[in-house]
Amino acid sequence: MVQRMASKRQKTTVYLDIESLETIERAAKERGRSSASMVREALALYAGQLDRPLPRSTGVVHSGRSDLSQRVESILAQGLGRKRSEP
Repeated sequence: MVQRMASKRQKTTVYLDIESLETIERAAKERGRSSASMVREALALYAGQLDRPLPRSTGVVHSGRSDLSQRVESILAQGLGRKRSEP
């Protein structure tokens, strides 16, 4: 039998939209876990990613477009609709 070390925990409140809450509850039920354990695991995974440095290529190229992040879906859709030219 594996014993887990008791960790100190602090109770907190997180406000979620209904859809997110239902998704977490459904996933927890399917896995036989508590919603709280699912949230803790997700936060731990996310926090672990925050410690990773960004790739050196991040921000190297300037597109010249100030609206790129707001229009990414439509720009990608336009690009995906085009035929690729042969090299």
